[in-house]
Order: sequence, then structure tokens, then C-alpha cells
Amino acid sequence: SSGNINIPAPDLSGKANQSDLNNTNNRVTAIETGYMKKPTVISKADYDKLATKDPNTLYEITE
Repeated sequence: SSGNINIPAPDLSGKANQSDLNNTNNRVTAIETGYMKKPTVISKADYDKLATKDPNTLYEITE
């Protein structure tokens, strides 16, 4: 034997492509610009007391 070994080429079929990278970038941008609402846990009573509901907040109402 010559001491050399054969190493098979790696399977890159599942690698990220440009479309995957663009989608990830778009999601990060959406988060940074406030497109996604911030979740807030609040009681029903406290929610009802709010004079103005924040349109950038996702209210999770608890009992």
C-alpha cells in the first residue's frame, strides 16, 4: 500500500443556496424593523384597562 487513502467527496445537496440566504436575511430585516409583533403576556383585566392597544404588540391574555 502507498499509504494514501481515498476520501469520498462530501454530499452538499442539503447546503443553503442563495434563496435560503435571501429568505433568512428578509426575516432578520423584518424582526429589526418591527414587522413581527413583540409578545406580551397580560391578564384579561389588565388588557381591558388599556386605553390604547399597541399595534406592534401581540397580547397573550391569561385568566
